[in-house]
Amino acid sequence: MMMHPVQLSALLLSLCVLGGCGNDANGTQSADASVQASSAAAAAADTLTGEPPRVDLTEVGFDKGEPGSDKVYVIEFSDFGCVYCAGFHEDTYPALRDEFIDGGDVVWKYVPVTIGGFPNTEWAAAASFCAAEQDDFPTLRDRIYSERDAWMAASEADAPGLLTSFARDEGYDGDAFEACMARPETMETVESTSRMAVEVGIRATPTFVVAGYPVEGAPPLESFREAIQELLAQIRTPADG
Repeated sequence: MMMHPVQLSALLLSLCVLGGCGNDANGTQSADASVQASSAAAAAADTLTGEPPRVDLTEVGFDKGEPGSDKVYVIEFSDFGCVYCAGFHEDTYPALRDEFIDGGDVVWKYVPVTIGGFPNTEWAAAASFCAAEQDDFPTLRDRIYSERDAWMAASEADAPGLLTSFARDEGYDGDAFEACMARPETMETVESTSRMAVEVGIRATPTFVVAGYPVEGAPPLESFREAIQELLAQIRTPADG
C-alpha cells in the first residue's frame, strides 16, 4: 500500500532541524525562524488531504545516479558559503552517496545557489559550473567545500584565480576552466539558477526536495537514511488490488 500524503509529509517533516543558512545579513537562519517554519509545515501536514504541489527542476543542477521509476529523487539546494552545507557534504553526504546513490536507489541532483550573501560565493558557484563543463562536477564541488575558508577570505579580484588553481590541482584543463570563469554567460547562469530557486520558494540552505517534498536544514545521517529507506519500501511495494 502506498503511503498517504499525510504520512509522507510527517515522515519528511521529521528530517527538519535547526541547522541552516538563510538570506539575512549574517547568512544564518535563526532558531525561531526554523521552529516557526516547522510548525507551519506540521499544521499543513495535519490538514493535507491531497497531493501537495511538486517542483519540476529537471533542467537545472547536476545529477548523480541512474534514473528509474523505482528510485527516490533528491534535489539539494546548497550555497558553497554555508557552513551547514559544508558540514553536510563532509559528514553526511558521503555515506548517503555510497549506500543509496552508488547502490542504485537514489538519484541526487545538486543545485548550487548563492542566496546567503557569503563572500565570493558567486565565484564558487561559477567554478562548479565550469567543472561541470568538463564532465566532473563532484570533484571540484568537494574541493570548494574543503577550501571554503580560503576562497571566502580572498579578495573579490583574487577569488576566481584561486578557484581556478584548485581546478588545476584536481586535473581539470586549466586554460579551458579559466576561460569559462571569464565568460559573462557563466555568471549569468549562476544568477539565473539562484533566481529560479528563490522563485520556487527556497529560503535557506541546505534545502532538500525529497520525493517532491521540501525539507529545510541539514538532517542527521540516520534520519535521512531512515526516510530514504521508508520511501524506497513504499515505491517498491506492489499496490493493493
